[in-house]
Amino acid sequence: MRRKDKEITDRKIIDEIIAGTMVCRIGMSEDNHPYIVPVNFGYENNSIYFHCAHVGKKIDILKKNNIVCVEFDIMEDYLVPDVPCKGSIKYKSIIANGRAFFVDDTEEKKHALSLITEHVSGKVFEFTDEMSETVTIIRIDILEISCKVSDFKGENE
Repeated sequence: MRRKDKEITDRKIIDEIIAGTMVCRIGMSEDNHPYIVPVNFGYENNSIYFHCAHVGKKIDILKKNNIVCVEFDIMEDYLVPDVPCKGSIKYKSIIANGRAFFVDDTEEKKHALSLITEHVSGKVFEFTDEMSETVTIIRIDILEISCKVSDFKGENE
């Protein structure tokens, strides 16, 4: 990371930022062509879960190449400049690299759906086996993670 003064390595803080993010973006690659998609997610034990339909571009790509990049960000404020090019954004961002796996185990699928809905709604829901079969669940195991926080201390970043 270029700006070591903005780097966050404390895993508790990183997990808090992830918990405060409503949508993450999953980056994939198919035949050297990037593809990115925003998803709602659940997070637990260094793994991200998301759900999708049983067919689609994400599914096709991940079946061929399960190496992914995940991005989380929270924009908190914008410092409006008096001088052009002196503005700044107060933000928190995370980039993670990992591998995506299709979840086949029914109990893990139900647990993942519960994590996702609780993260999005703040409510805990129970899922039946039948409900879990209506979607595909993908788990991303994080292998590397970096976090950067900007709090207006420096300009011209």
